[in-house]
Amino acid sequence: MRTPSRLARALSALQGLAALGAGCVVLLPLAYSFLVSLATPAEAFVGRLVPATPHWENHLSAWNAVPFGRYYLNTLVFALVSTFAAVFPSILAAYAFARLQFPLQNLFFALFLATLMIPGHLTLIPNYLTLARLDLLDTFWALILPLVGNGYAVFLLRQQFRALPREIDESARIDGAGSWTILWRLVVPLSLPAIATTALFTLISRWNAYLWPLIATDSDATRTVQIGLARLMARSAEESALNWPVILAGSWIVLLPTLTFFLLADRLLLRFARLGALLR
Repeated sequence: MRTPSRLARALSALQGLAALGAGCVVLLPLAYSFLVSLATPAEAFVGRLVPATPHWENHLSAWNAVPFGRYYLNTLVFALVSTFAAVFPSILAAYAFARLQFPLQNLFFALFLATLMIPGHLTLIPNYLTLARLDLLDTFWALILPLVGNGYAVFLLRQQFRALPREIDESARIDGAGSWTILWRLVVPLSLPAIATTALFTLISRWNAYLWPLIATDSDATRTVQIGLARLMARSAEESALNWPVILAGSWIVLLPTLTFFLLADRLLLRFARLGALLR
C-alpha cells in the first residue's frame, strides 16, 4: 500500500511544480512590465528590476497623452454590443442545428464549419469596400456588422445542446411548449456554462481587437483602446526616444479590464457550472 501512496504524492508534487512553473512563465512578464511602468526612462534603459522610487505619474502621463477615456467608452460599447451580436445569433443557429430537423441540415452546418477555415485577413478588403459603399466607415456599425455571428460559437454551442437529453424537449412539447419556449426556458439554462464561456472569450477578443478597428475607424469618436495604445507609442517615438515606462503604463491601462474580466469570470463560470449541474 505504501508504494502507490508514495507514487501518488510524488505525482501530486510534480503537478504542483508544473503549475508553479507555468504560473511563473505567465506572471513574471506581467510583473516585470508593471515594475518598469513605475520606473524612470534611465532605470528602464539600464534594466533595473525594481525602481528606486515608484513613479505613478507615468500612468497619469499615459492616460493624458491620448484620450483614453473616450477610447475606453468606445471599446466598451463595441465589445459589449459585438459580443451580443455574435453570441445571440449563435445560440439560435446552434439550437436549430442541434434540436430541430430541416432539409440539408448537415450541409448547412458543414458550411458554417467551413467559415472557420477562411483567414480573417481575406475578408478585410471586401468588408471595407462594402462598408465604404454604404457610407458606414468610421462608425460603430462599421466595427460591429462584420462581427455578427460566429462559426466557432455555433459549433461549440451545438455540441453542448446536442448533449442534452431529448426527453426534455418531448416532455415540454407534451405540455404545450414550442421551440422558442424550450430554447429559453430549458436549453439555455442548462447550457449556461458553455454560453458564459463563449461570451467571455468573445468579449475579450473584441476588447483586444486591433486590425479591424485600425482599418474601419479614423477619428477619436470611434477609435478603441488598442488604437490608443499604438498612438501613444507613435507619439512617444515622435517626441524623443521611446519612453518605455509610459508606454508600459499605457499597456496596463489597456490590460486592466481584461484581467478584471478573468477574475470575475472565474467565479461566475463556477457558479454557472454548479447551476447547470443542479438543473440537470
